Amino acid sequence: MIHMPASSPAAKTDGQSPRQATIVLFDFDGTLVSGDNGTRMIFHIAAERWWPFVPMVLAAPLLLPLVFLPGTKNIGASGFLWLCTVGLDKKRLNRTLKRLAASIASRSDQVRIDASWQRLLEHQRQGDRIVIVTGCWVKMAKKILHAMGLRDITVIGSRKHRFLGGYISKPHCYARHKLSCLAEHGIHPPFIIAYTDSASDRHLLANSTRQVLVRPSLYTRKIISQQYPNVEILL
Repeated sequence: MIHMPASSPAAKTDGQSPRQATIVLFDFDGTLVSGDNGTRMIFHIAAERWWPFVPMVLAAPLLLPLVFLPGTKNIGASGFLWLCTVGLDKKRLNRTLKRLAASIASRSDQVRIDASWQRLLEHQRQGDRIVIVTGCWVKMAKKILHAMGLRDITVIGSRKHRFLGGYISKPHCYARHKLSCLAEHGIHPPFIIAYTDSASDRHLLANSTRQVLVRPSLYTRKIISQQYPNVEILL
């Protein structure tokens, strides 16, 4: 079910330069694919090695509350990442990520969110510049997208950072930090459209001419609809 305003996806607003007017942003997890690929990645890496589950379980009472608080999400997530990757060399990590991407792509019919995926392809056909901005590791997101047949798309996200023999996310491309990650690549607002499933992306929505929510939770729909009464909903 799609609630859509009258304007077309590629509509431009007066006063914007042609390049700015054609930048379309997509979140990744929960917007183009279902689920959280950061969580999938952590569990997949841990499962291939098995023993990281022991320290991860022991650390869970400390790290899990941090994951669910916006201000400390990166600390909690990086804690789990470090525990599952400590002692893992770069080549083995890359092979693990490649296997995970192939596994996700093999279930593309189940994980792909068709409404937003088709909208992305429509923007692509119309010549819009599509930028996927995600909290997922850039390499992981690219591997998944490529395995699912989507190429020639700019992907900006969190980056893996070597730390004390393991890996963490630095920077963590999440919430307001997505704007600074975009700016590092010379991509600045205003944007014509932003697609997301999460209220944490309100900073992207605030800098976009149009706002689109994809399968939002009741909380996200309520919060964003209060600020943007004409928000488009893709279900």
